[in-house]
Amino acid sequence: MEAYKRRMVIEYQELKERAEKLAAMLDKWDKGTLDFTPTCPKYLLEKQLDVMKDYVGLLQTRAKIEDVDLTANVNKSGWIPVTERLPGNFETVLVWIGGSKIYDVAFYDMEHGFRPWYAGYYEDCPEEWECPVSAWMPLSEPYEEEKRNA
Repeated sequence: MEAYKRRMVIEYQELKERAEKLAAMLDKWDKGTLDFTPTCPKYLLEKQLDVMKDYVGLLQTRAKIEDVDLTANVNKSGWIPVTERLPGNFETVLVWIGGSKIYDVAFYDMEHGFRPWYAGYYEDCPEEWECPVSAWMPLSEPYEEEKRNA
């Protein structure tokens, strides 16, 4: 599944779940069975639920247009199994190695070398290249300090 479709499925599923929880809370409020006293006015929460339902509908419409299965089972962690897809040549990514640690490595060019993953020594592995990479994820954007107007 393409990355933007995966993000859309996650967004839809999370939004739908949150809207259902808010609807359940408002229903309990109506029945007098809510186990806490909300600080927010009820009308505002009802308006929030209306907007959430509208947004769910918009995502459903967009999914039909873009042929996205909103019921798909997606990995929300961001880790991509190597059996599903590999990063681009020389792309620096985080990898899950041997099921125990995360390392920052570069994907080696398979056309010109014999080791697909290029990194230093893995301290938990008996030999330098014995620990298999099982999953990876792209690096986030580099940190930049906010510039404040003086």
